[in-house]
Amino acid sequence: MTSPQVVDIDKYIQHMADCETAEEVWNCCVEFFHSHDFETVSYHVMPLAWETSDSALQIRSDGLPAEWVENYHDRKLWQIDPIPAAALNRSLPFLWSDLENLRQLTASEQEFIDEMEEKVEGDGIAIQVFGPYGRNGYFGLGYVRDVAPLSRADLRMLQWACQLTHHRYCEVEDFERAPLSKREQEVLSWVARGKSNSSIADILEISSYTVDAYMRRIYQKLGVNDRVSAAIRGLGSGLIKSAA
Repeated sequence: MTSPQVVDIDKYIQHMADCETAEEVWNCCVEFFHSHDFETVSYHVMPLAWETSDSALQIRSDGLPAEWVENYHDRKLWQIDPIPAAALNRSLPFLWSDLENLRQLTASEQEFIDEMEEKVEGDGIAIQVFGPYGRNGYFGLGYVRDVAPLSRADLRMLQWACQLTHHRYCEVEDFERAPLSKREQEVLSWVARGKSNSSIADILEISSYTVDAYMRRIYQKLGVNDRVSAAIRGLGSGLIKSAA
């Protein structure tokens, strides 16, 4: 397997910066990892921190058997797939085949692994990535033939490339998800008028917890971290009308 080189990462950074849509980010990602001899690429974008585990993941894949991919979606196998969960609790990438040595699997998890080994040929590397507002993710980079173990430096290069991809994906998708929903625009319009979350809750006759959830979604969609920036972005983009 060809090891990623620093010059490749530099080029990849520029290619990612040129991507303007989530689809372009994914295509760039697939091309990069295929060029380094990975035959399959899968990418899971986890639900936002305040969403439940029943929320559907965003899952993209390339090179995996179509039957397995369809089965994974139809049966919601992400709910029992232990690999992404294990990756998000580790600081370094690991081989799929090493999972059983890293944690004790439940009966349903073991059943999943057995089925995966039957349907998906070869081994792969599990890589965790972290994003804004708890919007974390997972990359699975697979290969069929036997390869020499990657060095720690090689694994770090892959990890950096995956992390860069995830941040850029979240960034461009934020813009694609706009505009805000009608209720989110309503909440943000009251924020622009200087109202607190508790006051907005009283005005709209909803709980303050619900307003908090709307605000988190607004921040995520607009790519901001505070109320003032959200109001300015909303007014400047025409998503809400001036409070004047």
